Amino acid sequence: MNQRTVNALLSRGLASDLAEILSAKGFTLRKLQQTKADTLLGMGLSKNDISNIHAGDRPPIPEDTLFSVLSSNRRTCCVCWRQNKPIIVHHIKEWAVSRSHSKENLAVLCLDCHDLAHTKKQLSQNLTAGELKKHKAEWERIVGEEKSRTLLNLKQSGYSARWDWINCRRLFELVNRLGINIVMTNDINQLKDKGFVDGRGFLTDDLQWELDKSKRDYFLDFGYGFSVANYLDGLLEAVIGELPVVDITPIRNKRREVKALVEMGSFISIQAPFNFSTITDRKPATKEVKTAYCQGYGLRVEFTFQPWYCTSCSAKHSGMAGRRVQTVFGFVRDITTHDGELVISLSCLGAGTGFKRHEQRVISDFEGYY
Repeated sequence: MNQRTVNALLSRGLASDLAEILSAKGFTLRKLQQTKADTLLGMGLSKNDISNIHAGDRPPIPEDTLFSVLSSNRRTCCVCWRQNKPIIVHHIKEWAVSRSHSKENLAVLCLDCHDLAHTKKQLSQNLTAGELKKHKAEWERIVGEEKSRTLLNLKQSGYSARWDWINCRRLFELVNRLGINIVMTNDINQLKDKGFVDGRGFLTDDLQWELDKSKRDYFLDFGYGFSVANYLDGLLEAVIGELPVVDITPIRNKRREVKALVEMGSFISIQAPFNFSTITDRKPATKEVKTAYCQGYGLRVEFTFQPWYCTSCSAKHSGMAGRRVQTVFGFVRDITTHDGELVISLSCLGAGTGFKRHEQRVISDFEGYY
């Protein structure tokens, strides 16, 4: 089965099960368009399917839009939520009237729910356009939350999982922007009394902390650092829970889908082998800058960071060094194409090791031992 053919047929309004059958038989959209209607009828296609295939005046749903709608609905009907049912991409306001392939006008429906919503059955219809929009909004909200939970579950299910590096400045910017209320518990008040956080619970300037240690290898390299690390860990996970996260781990080898789903400002997560190297080895340690990247399948994800803000000694010298499988979370600063390779530059918000292995992680032969 060719997934590209399946998507092309979905964009023409065919149901997913029929699209998969036709693709498995070796048909492409072009080949079907060149096949006479009588022959297609004999193959079991309906007149409506044939009309959609042969349509000259109705353009297909743009590929980027199709990927986005299917992903935000988890290729599942937004009304009944039943998985593994054949689906169809339905125009909420019919194409003949709206002439719109916008994401807002498209809903993923199973064939049963599509029958209820179909405009040709107005007299018996019990799934109106308004109701369909409400179902779509609710389902997409649930799917978005599940994508965030995927990242959190990987962390919470890993026996030795930890955030090796946290972007402290960006973290508190997001806490403020998202309106996350920091409840000043006894533990946080202790951090406040020691000068590590201010009255809002925001981290103070670590270079101004009064410590009984004159030299640090990383910013939490002191006795109370573990408590600060735990505090930052909890805040980062609270932020993740409030954001729409695009998990590109399962589609790392599908560059076209990645390009369709990820845009400037998107929050993404990925679990993959990252390569780390120093680009400015300056003294003091607070000035060192390193780069990290994962590469393969025509896709490169990269970010720069200051090792000073690693959360432990082992994180700095092992987890964020050499080549390590990392689970990375951040927002997209830039997307470019260089020598045919799609390059996603991140502002990394957190990177960690020991996370549970992603069940849908794409692993090539050359990285199978990681």
